[in-house]
Amino acid sequence: KASPEDWRRQGHVMIQRNLYQQAEKCFQQSGDRHLELQAAGLSKISQSKQKSRAEESKQHYFSAALLLLAAEAETPREDEGALTARLDRDAANCFYSAGAFALAGDMFAIAANASRNDEDRVKLSKHGAKCFKEAGKVVDAARLLYSAGRLKDALRVLADAREYEQGVRMLEEARAAGTLPLRSGGAALPENLSLPHLLQLAANVLGKKLSELRAA
Repeated sequence: KASPEDWRRQGHVMIQRNLYQQAEKCFQQSGDRHLELQAAGLSKISQSKQKSRAEESKQHYFSAALLLLAAEAETPREDEGALTARLDRDAANCFYSAGAFALAGDMFAIAANASRNDEDRVKLSKHGAKCFKEAGKVVDAARLLYSAGRLKDALRVLADAREYEQGVRMLEEARAAGTLPLRSGGAALPENLSLPHLLQLAANVLGKKLSELRAA
């Protein structure tokens, strides 16, 4: 009779062969609920790629994301780490493919905050910012970039969306934290992203709003 270890080993073999439904059954026999759910999620991803109708494919991707998050919730503490990080990223990509851009951004943000590698954190933050922008959550996109140390990128996002007041607040926050680039350092912010410029743009927007209110 096969032991739980045997079933678990066979399940991993099935995963490597992209035989996810078989892997799901193996992990069910081994008693590894988190791996069973992960295999079910990977199976949904595989199925979604085979769907010709976009809406049906999106539904499969969304279901896959939920299964992967369920797998993460069931993961034993001793197995956390690399597995949890992979599940977060896979879930983020699934939400994005499903068109759930805000949820994808949230998952990329979680993955970025958990990463201990600076380059990896910036990469994940950029992915998350893209998702937030597609969801219309521009400020969230900028805040995520800022948290990854990408002040210029964050300010560009805000400036492009005419969120000048938010840009001013971010610059004030960076100055208070001592992370605002100085001209003497050779890496100064470009003039169009400087505090005086954004303050002027914010004032212009406010003045326009006041004029519209008076004319109404």
